[in-house]
Amino acid sequence: MSESKNEISKVCGATPNLFCIGGMRCGTTTLYNYLFQHPQIFFPEVKEPGFFLKQVAQEKSNRQLLTEDWEIENAKKITSQRFQTWEEYQGLYEGAENVAYRGDASHYLYHPETIDHIKKTCNESVRIVVCIRNPVERLFSEYLYQIRQGSDIRSFEEFLSAEGVESGKPMIELPSRSRLSKGLFGKLLRPWMDAFAPPNFRAVFFEDLIGNPTQTLASIFEWLAISDFPLQKQHSQRSGRPRVAWLAKLLQSKTIISSFLKKLVPRVVRLRMRDSIYKRLLKKEKMSEATRKLLADYYSSDIRVLEDVFSRDLSSWRSPVGVSD
Repeated sequence: MSESKNEISKVCGATPNLFCIGGMRCGTTTLYNYLFQHPQIFFPEVKEPGFFLKQVAQEKSNRQLLTEDWEIENAKKITSQRFQTWEEYQGLYEGAENVAYRGDASHYLYHPETIDHIKKTCNESVRIVVCIRNPVERLFSEYLYQIRQGSDIRSFEEFLSAEGVESGKPMIELPSRSRLSKGLFGKLLRPWMDAFAPPNFRAVFFEDLIGNPTQTLASIFEWLAISDFPLQKQHSQRSGRPRVAWLAKLLQSKTIISSFLKKLVPRVVRLRMRDSIYKRLLKKEKMSEATRKLLADYYSSDIRVLEDVFSRDLSSWRSPVGVSD
C-alpha cells in the first residue's frame, strides 16, 4: 500500500520543528528576523501562518463549542485565512527538508489548545521558544503599536479603560479578552512547560534579546546544537505616535513600490531601512507613575511565579519605575 502524501512528507521531514510561540510585543518578530538569517534555520516569509489556530477553530466550530458572538466571528476569520490544508501549510517548507530547523512564528502562546495538534502532527520533540517581557512594558508597547497602526486612542488610560480597567478601582475581575491577560506569563507558560520536556523548551527575555543580542543568540544556537553565526543587528518593531500620520500609513501599506523593493532589496537591508525611518518618525510617550504602579501591582503575583520558574530576579518588573518601549 502506498503512503499518503501526508505520511510521505513526514518521512521526508519537511515539517516545522521549531516554534516561536510569542508573546506579543515581546521581541518575537525581532527574534524571527535574527533566526531567519541563520543558514541552518529556515523560516518562511510568512511569519505567522497560524495553521494550528485554524485546526482548533474548526474543531470547536464542529463541536459547537463557540457560544460568544466574538468567538464565532473570530473563528470565521481564522478559518477563512490561507494555509487551510496540511499540504498548503507544508508547502511553506518545500525545499527545506535538509535544514536543521524549520520554524513557525505564530503566536500560539495564547492558544494552548494548539499544543495537542502540534505534538500529534509534528511530533513531541519539536523545540518551543517563547519571548517574555515585563508585562507592564509589554502592555504599554501594545498601546503604542495600536497608535502606530493608526488608532485614534488619545491616551494610555483610554486604552486601559477599553480593556476593563477603571481608574482608582482594583483590577480583580477583568473581561476574559482583556489585553492585560497577554502579560500573565506565569499562567500562560504553564501548559506549554507541562507539555514539552525541559530540554525542548526555551524562554528568551526581551531585555536580553535587545540589550545583548549576540550572547543571547549564541545561547539559543547552543541550545539548538547548531553553529554560531554572525547576524546583522535587528530591532524591527518600534512603536510610538507618528509625527507624520500619512507617512506611517504609507510604510504599513502594500503598494506596487513596496512589492518591487521586496524583490529587489535584501530582507536585512529592508528591515534596517524601515527601522531607521521609524526611529525618526515615531514619538515616544510616557506612562504616568500612578498607572504604572496600578499595573505593576496587578502583575506582581504572576511575576513572582516567573521568578520561581526561571530562578531569576525580576523585582524591576514589579517596580513602579520603568522605561517605555
